[in-house]
Amino acid sequence: MNVILQWLSNHKITNSFLVILYFVAVVLPHKRFGTWINMTFLGEAGLTREQYNDYIALAATVILIIGCLFIYTGLRKNDHWKKAIFYLIVSIGLAVITLNTLFVINIEVVHFPQYAFFALLIFPLVKRYQSALIWATLAGIIDEAYQYFYLAPNDTGYYDFNDVLTNLVGASFGLIILKSFSVMNPTPPSFLHRSEIRAFFVMVLLIAVLFLVGILGIHISDGVQYPIIKKQITSFWTTIPPKITYHVVRPWEGLVVTVLLWFFYWPLGRDRSQRFALDTDGHNIGTK
Repeated sequence: MNVILQWLSNHKITNSFLVILYFVAVVLPHKRFGTWINMTFLGEAGLTREQYNDYIALAATVILIIGCLFIYTGLRKNDHWKKAIFYLIVSIGLAVITLNTLFVINIEVVHFPQYAFFALLIFPLVKRYQSALIWATLAGIIDEAYQYFYLAPNDTGYYDFNDVLTNLVGASFGLIILKSFSVMNPTPPSFLHRSEIRAFFVMVLLIAVLFLVGILGIHISDGVQYPIIKKQITSFWTTIPPKITYHVVRPWEGLVVTVLLWFFYWPLGRDRSQRFALDTDGHNIGTK
């Protein structure tokens, strides 16, 4: 793991190309992939929704076990394994809660490995847990905007903050893998010189301008070109046939929970006694 991280960090152009290629080739089309999976198993194979969800849940459990075993290989040499274990348990709990409250079809669990790998891939570029977490969140926001406004604008009645939060939890698994292999943060740059902070402010400014000029809006009744909510959400729980109940995350809920998750995962990379680190120039600064 550390050898791969070091190589990627020393080859920034290659690493940047891989991040972009991965995002375009794997993350953006996953809506189409999910639709194809659903049609194949629910349509051609003739499975019931319950059977389909059970198969997906079983596959997800197997992948989780494999991931935990991989994490264990790193924890065996980690003197500070308790923090990694704590965050792993909480993240698994959040994944289970998400699965049981925000999903209709269990194929949505694909968000977890997708964004776990994205966090792993972008870390050698940004070299900080917090930076990787924010970049993964921004990528998730762009991913869902692409799907909602362009790829499948008629498939849902609202911008999918459910998936944004799922993507964030998925990214946490990638950071936990880094933690288990004793990867640490180098000395951070000043707050305003961090690339993710500048990107975050640019995105906030862009969204604010789109709201001010009437291109974006919250509700379709606002008369805007692109409403975040097309279909009125009247209750906390939404039920669709056959008796499937889930929660639609409102915009204010999505923003609040995102910030809370950032604060929760912020201390994950703070142990200065970790064994392996990449300095700001991409060199291994050795053991600590």
